[in-house]
Amino acid sequence: MAWTEETAFNINPRSPHISICLTMKCGCEIRNLDAFAKQMREQQGWNVATSVGWGSSSGPEGTTYSLRVRRKSLGA
Repeated sequence: MAWTEETAFNINPRSPHISICLTMKCGCEIRNLDAFAKQMREQQGWNVATSVGWGSSSGPEGTTYSLRVRRKSLGA
């Protein structure tokens, strides 16, 4: 799993949330955002937003998801 900030969508540096691209290199899939958000909070300390839209795309490097995450939780 690897993530990068989607800078094109993060135009407000004071926003508590940022958009990220999350690539699942293991072949895993996110099927239920609520369940994924709970697991990420438990495993990584991330606060993934579940009340906003999210999306995915697949390629040779794996599946990439667009998510919103509380900015401060990424450094946890």
